[in-house]
Amino acid sequence: MHTTSMLYRRGRSGTSTVLGTLIFVGIMFTAVIPMFLVMKQADTLHEIRKHGLEIVDEEKGREYLRVEISPGQGSSMALEVTNKGDLVTKVIRMWINEKDEVRNYILNINDVHEETLGVSEEPDSYSVIVVTEKGNVFVSDSALSHEGYGVWAQVDVYAIHIRIAHDGTIFHIKVTNPDESHTYDEAMVHKRRGGTVSKTFLLDGSGTYRVKITSGSTIIHNSLVELTDVHKSEWIDT
Repeated sequence: MHTTSMLYRRGRSGTSTVLGTLIFVGIMFTAVIPMFLVMKQADTLHEIRKHGLEIVDEEKGREYLRVEISPGQGSSMALEVTNKGDLVTKVIRMWINEKDEVRNYILNINDVHEETLGVSEEPDSYSVIVVTEKGNVFVSDSALSHEGYGVWAQVDVYAIHIRIAHDGTIFHIKVTNPDESHTYDEAMVHKRRGGTVSKTFLLDGSGTYRVKITSGSTIIHNSLVELTDVHKSEWIDT
């Protein structure tokens, strides 16, 4: 009787061990392994997205459009946009001073887009900004002053173009004189993580300007820019 009882208990113990192992393996297959696969898939999707953003930023840096305006017939301007970069570029928006207009045309390499822009009969000065699908901003090489009654005069454009790829999402850009005692212009710009953002400052004339870019309390760029009658624009990448 005693021996039979011990054998019975040993048999129950062996069965419990097998059942415990089966339950553990079942939990692994139904919970842990699927969770591991989901995490692995998430990592793969993150790497794909990261690689895609890197390609977008690299292509954005290869875009370059030359924007030229000249007097047209009466109260109109002639616009020429030439693709001087090495990438097919899509234009999605255009600004004439403070007025923005939707555009939708594609420029192959060395292609030229021409159109006539109507303006007010009243005297005013005009410059044109073209925006691409990738977020680049290109300003006309010069501005035009309309004296009224179809009389035009050429005006030089002095500009500082800034492109930010630095880590962060909110940046404060300030353009001042060298000792920062006078501010010519400033702006807050927002950038998505991993992307870039561009901002153009139009200035009154030649001279030495200080450009300071901060993110929170951190200064990420601080330099002097010299604009002359020959070198009227400057690009800053940070």
